[in-house]
Amino acid sequence: MNKKITFKKLLALGLVGVASLGVVSCGKSTTTTPTDVTNKNNETRPFVMASQEVDQVFSPFYSSSTSDASVVGMTQISMLSNDKDGNPQTHKQGASVVVEDYEIVKNTANNTSTYNFVLRNDVKFSNGSQLTIKDVLFNLYVYLDPTYNGSATLYSTDIVGLKQYRTQSDNENEQDNFMDTFNQQANQRINNLLDAWEDIMDKNADIKFTESSFKEKLQEYQDEQGDVDSYMHLVEDYTKGCSLFKEEIDSDYKNAKSTNPEDIIFTDKDNKEHKNLFSTPQEIFLYNEGFIKWNKKDAKLEFTAHSSLDEIKALTEEQCKQLVVDAYIPEQFGQVIQFFQTATELRTYIANDLAKKHLDNNMKYNNISGIKYANQTSEVTVNGQKYGAPTLDTDGNVLDGNQVLSITINGEDPKAIWNFAFAVAPMYYYSNQEQISKFDYVKNFGVSYNDQDFRDKVLKDENKILVPVGAGAYKASSKNGSSSVTGGTFFDGTTIYFERNEYFKDGKTGKSANIKNIYFRVVPTEGVLNALYSNSVDYCEPSAKPETVSELQLKKEEGYETVDVKTQGYGYIGLNASKVQNLYVRQAIMHSIKVDDIVSYYGATATRINRSMSSESWAYPKGCTPYYPYVGDPIPNDLDVVSPNYKKYVDIIGKKSGETMNEDEQKGFIDYLIGTLGKVQKDGNGQYNGLNYTFTIAGASDDHPAYNTFNTAKTLLNKCGLQITVAKDSQALIKLTSGSLEVWAAAWSSALDPDMYQVYHKDSKATAILNWGYPSILNNSSKYSEEYAIINKLSDVIMQARKTTDQNQRTNYYKIALDYVMQLAIELPTYQRKDLSAFNGKIVEKNSLNVGEELTSLKGVTAAIWRASLVA
Repeated sequence: MNKKITFKKLLALGLVGVASLGVVSCGKSTTTTPTDVTNKNNETRPFVMASQEVDQVFSPFYSSSTSDASVVGMTQISMLSNDKDGNPQTHKQGASVVVEDYEIVKNTANNTSTYNFVLRNDVKFSNGSQLTIKDVLFNLYVYLDPTYNGSATLYSTDIVGLKQYRTQSDNENEQDNFMDTFNQQANQRINNLLDAWEDIMDKNADIKFTESSFKEKLQEYQDEQGDVDSYMHLVEDYTKGCSLFKEEIDSDYKNAKSTNPEDIIFTDKDNKEHKNLFSTPQEIFLYNEGFIKWNKKDAKLEFTAHSSLDEIKALTEEQCKQLVVDAYIPEQFGQVIQFFQTATELRTYIANDLAKKHLDNNMKYNNISGIKYANQTSEVTVNGQKYGAPTLDTDGNVLDGNQVLSITINGEDPKAIWNFAFAVAPMYYYSNQEQISKFDYVKNFGVSYNDQDFRDKVLKDENKILVPVGAGAYKASSKNGSSSVTGGTFFDGTTIYFERNEYFKDGKTGKSANIKNIYFRVVPTEGVLNALYSNSVDYCEPSAKPETVSELQLKKEEGYETVDVKTQGYGYIGLNASKVQNLYVRQAIMHSIKVDDIVSYYGATATRINRSMSSESWAYPKGCTPYYPYVGDPIPNDLDVVSPNYKKYVDIIGKKSGETMNEDEQKGFIDYLIGTLGKVQKDGNGQYNGLNYTFTIAGASDDHPAYNTFNTAKTLLNKCGLQITVAKDSQALIKLTSGSLEVWAAAWSSALDPDMYQVYHKDSKATAILNWGYPSILNNSSKYSEEYAIINKLSDVIMQARKTTDQNQRTNYYKIALDYVMQLAIELPTYQRKDLSAFNGKIVEKNSLNVGEELTSLKGVTAAIWRASLVA
């Protein structure tokens, strides 16, 4: 279940199986020049496709949004592809991929499986250089390095020798619990810092410390402890904690700047709404930080540090941020390193630093023994074909023969083949000369081992992030051509430019792309049809609302074509446990969401789902029903398959199946969850302390499937004493990838295999786990005791499902795992729908797109975009 978060999918280019995040963006409007409708020459007229907003992380290793991944996909070629039914495809079968042929050999004697991949010798990157096994190994060692923190989870595959390589240990217990020791040491250091802070503050209660004067006092305290190792880092950890807190506050202010003041609505004791009380980011920021509070009883704002909004409006951004920093450091520093996002970041930083030092000092395993250049010196056989050692030139380019890569895993893993289907990015571009010159197939693979500087300064170099390079059908270009491309000319703010890669060859025809230039034009979701009608774009994917479908039907006589197909992903409401920390509060929010209203937005093109998996998957639990029934819906017949707390409350109030709770009973249920079970107290105004949350809609428009549903939930929850704001946010994508949102509406674009590791396993490093607040849960097992236990059980079941290829067994495992996901109350699945493609049939030849029998949820309309052609 490799997933990409998307508030709406744009393009499914090539292989369905790489994960990313994306947002249905309804952002800034753009002014673009219409394309020439009279020119339909593939060589001189660009094919313009609508794109959602991009995050501009155009790296094959680190892109995390659907829109970014679509941009990258245009320039890359994968090891394998898939057919319309989700089966692996090689070049031998006509796919445009790196692998010519492959074979899986099972060894029952040692319970291993070996994947032998025969690599083509005629694949070239866009600069004309040959793609070889060097590039493949480079990519593998990037993904498998201990410091890799992108969305791909290749490291979850139990490759022989991988654990030894990543932990530099041959002790199985140490391998399986590698980070536990460092996490424990990090916790001890933070506890010592907390003790030191409390001790200093208690003994110096009459002193008003500043950040710097406290640091001096802390240094004295540290010196008094002598050489006790866990106390030798007090000042270092305090300094880092202060730095991380300032970053957190800076992020909070950015969030405030992107919030529309009109979205913040207060209600008084009579449920009368009070709007437009704020007009500046300063007010919103200080409200979010608790320096401004709403008195529901007296219907007025109250201030902690200032006497009026006018005073707050006069503050600069830096003054606002410093006000918050000064309030917490050092006076409330204990709270910061226990309960804020900084607490998680500091623990993670210390633990990773300890792990790095350990690995640097204990280098015993220079490579992954299960990954081999199989025919480097001797002949191997793959599917009956013998492959001798190829002839290479001095640079390692293949002159004759084929190179064979072998990867051996322990046992069997149904997800492994898709983990090995990664796009092969060029080492010459993404590494550096120092590492390339060391490449020796033995201990140097173009990657500096466990080196965060290499990751951050080489792999994530700004140019490499902004301009993707590969061996795909297209290469990065600019409005004036591809001779000199920079980040600013590849994407000029409105348009992303691609040019045909002359070295790419279609696996079936042997030809390069038909259309020389393809442009991605960033268009707000609500504006894509107007862009299509005005010839600003030739192709788009609008929301499949009934009125949109009807409108496009009427446009057929003008030459506009539509194609729909069931999407492989699904919609959901997400809740971040690091922001909404109380499990019972999250449950209350889920019960306040009327999912059927979200589904009805799409009419007949969508159906409801009740578990966190695409219903297109064979593993989706058939017949499952809502776990968190909407509090205003009739009570379900079977109360054994719902949240136990819902069932308990229904018993308490004596309701029966088919009956509906009245408003007082609904509010009583929310209070039962939050107050009785969650033990959250109300203040004198009837407001729950600290329960102020933002429900985020991506983009600037309220034309969104969850907008009305969020407002319905807001009304109920605010009556119960929460303070919910429904906000439209054009920066939602960026915030989502960093785990900054509290509650949001989104959609996953799922991969071929239902494996749940990437999104839900405790050891995943994908950005998805930031959305759920996993780091906070895993680093604070006492505070999140229930969630911690659930995540451990969930992770165990996910791995059990990876150890068998029997679909019935895997389906049973996933049924259990999906129930655990529901118990965490971090994701409420909503809908399964169809994707709608619309294009100008007078510009692009319909049959040149994938619109025939090959079109499925696993192989979309633009799956072979290089075969698209303008109307002759």
